[in-house]
Amino acid sequence: IISESEYSHHALGGILPFRDVFTSFFFVSIGMLFDLSFLLREPLLIAGLTLGALLLKFLIVVLVAGLLQLHLRTAIMLGFTLSQIGEFSFILAKTGLSHELLTADHYQLFLAVSVLTMASTPFLIAIAPRAAAKHERLPLPKNLLRRFQGASNSEQAEGQAGGGLNDHLVIIGYGVNGELLVRAAESATIPFAVIEMNTDTVKREQSRGLPIFYGDASSSEILHQVHIDHARVAVVAISDASATRRIAVQVKKMNPAVYLLVRTRFVSEVEPLYALGADEVIPAEFETAVEIFARVLAQYLVPHNEIEQFTDEIRADGYQMFRSLSHKSASGSHLQRYLSKLEIRTLRIAGEAAAIGQSLLELDLRKKYATTVLAVNHKESGLQQPDPQLRFAAGDIVVIMADAEHIARGATLFSDPQS
Repeated sequence: IISESEYSHHALGGILPFRDVFTSFFFVSIGMLFDLSFLLREPLLIAGLTLGALLLKFLIVVLVAGLLQLHLRTAIMLGFTLSQIGEFSFILAKTGLSHELLTADHYQLFLAVSVLTMASTPFLIAIAPRAAAKHERLPLPKNLLRRFQGASNSEQAEGQAGGGLNDHLVIIGYGVNGELLVRAAESATIPFAVIEMNTDTVKREQSRGLPIFYGDASSSEILHQVHIDHARVAVVAISDASATRRIAVQVKKMNPAVYLLVRTRFVSEVEPLYALGADEVIPAEFETAVEIFARVLAQYLVPHNEIEQFTDEIRADGYQMFRSLSHKSASGSHLQRYLSKLEIRTLRIAGEAAAIGQSLLELDLRKKYATTVLAVNHKESGLQQPDPQLRFAAGDIVVIMADAEHIARGATLFSDPQS
């Protein structure tokens, strides 16, 4: 009755402290039932049964995880986490003792083994990530490994993302960042493939035709399925810091030329990721601080253009600081920092733009608008250096350069007049 009323949450808040008290009572009671002298009399027997119980439960959990098609790394971590004897077994053992199905010695043996497995749980959980990280070294049959590694992705995803991918985008992790990347890639008609560890998400997105694969991206088998060796860009957008580092190493090992962009949670993780080969690292902690800073300024009615200027300066200084230990040469994407007072802008020619049907020679951009065309991605002939005789068409992509004063004027030639 209370749970269905508006007082349910208040009642739950009053009851929760009792849960902690009764949990303490439970473990104290188990300790009072446990006969330490019995442990000292049969140390080898109890140690052997404890190891046997842990191993048996570990194997059962891993087997069930395999039947559910979870990744081997996940299965190993589950096995370590759930290998102890559970609390409900004490009720069963007490019932067995009261019905004389267990002798007093058997009951004490059960208590000793159970208490030791429960006491070992914190240590097993602590070593689980390190043990799971070495799953590829296990001498398991290839067919079994393929099952655990998610090689049984549906034929639908295999048909869409498995064949013919080249110069594409690989997205690792289908959370908020991954979903937004997918929407952007679909809008810009960029070929892509997604790797995700959540089976429900994979099944749901495969049903709507998304080229998404289930598996651990630190596995070469999974990366091979999305043709990482032919990808132009790979984005790692997961929350597991240790998995992110393993993925970065594996991606760069299989394709040293890929542009690897990594999202990480904390600023302290930026430097190690650059050392592992990441080309760009975006720390969520830093971006959150920038966003909070911008919104605080907005509340004090600081002009929007000044806020943008402040945030651009903070990002430039901050990311340069993060990369101070990265001895990479400057790439074309960072060229703009060295061009004083000049901006580089990429534009897609709109359907009603004034530049359609005209050539560079006729537009005379440099003389009339102080704007230089750096490159043109013509929809028929592809990316090329600007040809004075080339006539622009709707959908072409133009890269222009000018100072802040003139670049907006030059951009109007390639935009819709109404916009």
